[in-house]
Amino acid sequence: MELQKMFIDGSWVEGSGGKSAPTYNPANGEILAMMTEGTEEDVKKAVAAAKKSFYETREWRDMDAQVRSDMILKIASALGKDVSMKLNDKEEPMSHVYSLRMYDTELMRFSMEKQGLSGL
Repeated sequence: MELQKMFIDGSWVEGSGGKSAPTYNPANGEILAMMTEGTEEDVKKAVAAAKKSFYETREWRDMDAQVRSDMILKIASALGKDVSMKLNDKEEPMSHVYSLRMYDTELMRFSMEKQGLSGL
């Protein structure tokens, strides 16, 4: 089974701690996926990469608003798919997963609509 990695600074990477964890289907106990575990160091790298993209290279900041909107909506869509996967995972209660992921998704969509970038 392929390890699900984190996307940091333009690359898919494993956690710096070298650990991974399975996520299970509670109906049959089968492993749904193997997820890399992030560390505090990984979070710092991701934040540094985001700041670099915004302030130094200005890739995100100077990107066309419609292109940026398309990317954010793709993230929102992926979060929505994550909800269905997590609902099959016994590690998080359904109400918790749904409220957090769907809130994130709808907040992204609302933000794009307010900027006049809806209908994508």
